[in-house]
Amino acid sequence: MSLRALLQKCFLLIVAVSLLWGCGGKKKVTTIEGDPATLYQEGLVRFNKRDYSEALKRFQELKSNFPDSPPYTVWAELKVGDCHLLLEQYVEAIAAYEEFKKIHPTHGEIPYVQYQIGSSYFDQMLSLDRDQTFTKKALSAFEYLIANYPPSLFTEKAKEKVETLIKRLAAHEFYVGKFYYRQKNYWAASFRFQELLAKFPKMPKEDETLFLLGKSCLETDQVMKAREVFSRIAHEYPESSYSERAKRLLDKSLKEKKVEKKKTTELEPEVLPFTKYEEEGRESVPLSSPLALPVRKVNPHPRVVMELEFTPEQEKRIIIPPKASTPPGEKEKQKKGAFQKSGEGKGVDTRQPIDIVSDQVETYNKENRVIFRGNVVARQRDIVIYADSLEAVMVKEGKGIEKVIASGNVKVQQGLRVASCEKAEFDNPEQKVILTGDPKIWEGENMVSGEEIVFDIAQNRVEVKGGESQRGKAKVHPDKGFEKLK
Repeated sequence: MSLRALLQKCFLLIVAVSLLWGCGGKKKVTTIEGDPATLYQEGLVRFNKRDYSEALKRFQELKSNFPDSPPYTVWAELKVGDCHLLLEQYVEAIAAYEEFKKIHPTHGEIPYVQYQIGSSYFDQMLSLDRDQTFTKKALSAFEYLIANYPPSLFTEKAKEKVETLIKRLAAHEFYVGKFYYRQKNYWAASFRFQELLAKFPKMPKEDETLFLLGKSCLETDQVMKAREVFSRIAHEYPESSYSERAKRLLDKSLKEKKVEKKKTTELEPEVLPFTKYEEEGRESVPLSSPLALPVRKVNPHPRVVMELEFTPEQEKRIIIPPKASTPPGEKEKQKKGAFQKSGEGKGVDTRQPIDIVSDQVETYNKENRVIFRGNVVARQRDIVIYADSLEAVMVKEGKGIEKVIASGNVKVQQGLRVASCEKAEFDNPEQKVILTGDPKIWEGENMVSGEEIVFDIAQNRVEVKGGESQRGKAKVHPDKGFEKLK
């Protein structure tokens, strides 16, 4: 035999051995012990005995070893979600159900899967005084089931859960509103009560909600609004214990208003005040141009504190050191310093605490700013700002607040003076509040409006600017039947 022929035979032998070895290895990998039907039955027995941990192992093994063995694989996918839910592993349960929906979007068990997703959120609901995110997600899941699938056992059960969830959300809103009311934060309380009545009409304790809303309106000098609310109690809940109490409060407030009007008309027209401040120990404010702002002496050395509230039972604080005070003897630098003076001994301290409460808070340390969203209330001394959102711009290194910008349904209150607009900018060093977006100021029945209104707290004045599109206006009621527009 020639050397060439011998080499050819050796090559063919090596190839043949390699092929045989490869086939043998492949056969070993694809060989799987067990049977999908047997594994499913074992898991089901464990499941029915409430041994959910062992049942979960069997169903997961079936999914892993027999991924294409219907119907057992599909049944095992459903049971994996059920086991997680019964083991109170809610995150894993929701993930398993969502995966099933993604893989089998038209499967006949989708209504059951959607119901189980809602139940996973439902079982995680927290108490009334805590965050209600799970409540809202459960409600969304059940409402989606009812709206997108034909009537079935699961849609009927979902409707029962929806009723429970709506009552829970309404009770939470009532709890938060009552919390603000007890804290004497009447503007925030009235906003919550009004939102509750709008979103959840005819809920339990609606008569009490209306009563507290009416009292909050009286506390914020919204007498007409209080009258409407109290009248609604008498009309819709005549048998309620709050109906008679509402009538007494309304009669009392109307009598007090008549007495106040009578005192106002006794003043000379040249010194007509916007309103009386005897209740708060303040001086009367004469209507003149510019309008006078009352300023009280304050402690010049407090710390600046920003209070952030996430939920009624939870409180967090950020302590911000005050800006450095003006060195003695440098009066020329006091215009923008920490303590400004104007008038006869009247002072404004920019280092007074600024308390800010909201539903959500976002901090941006690199940009030196904090954003508050949802039912925002900012307070410095006797000035309170209410808004949908608010941005606090900090001085570098966090040494004080430079500016506060409020947006959306803005209300500014100082004593009995109330202003409304769409945007308000509070310059802390300058002690000025600039109102834009249809700004108006009320004191009792008197009102001024313009294109821009500036509260200059340091100079003790209000400036109304008409701009090109409109002129500044003032409506004054010195006595009944008299109205003057300027």
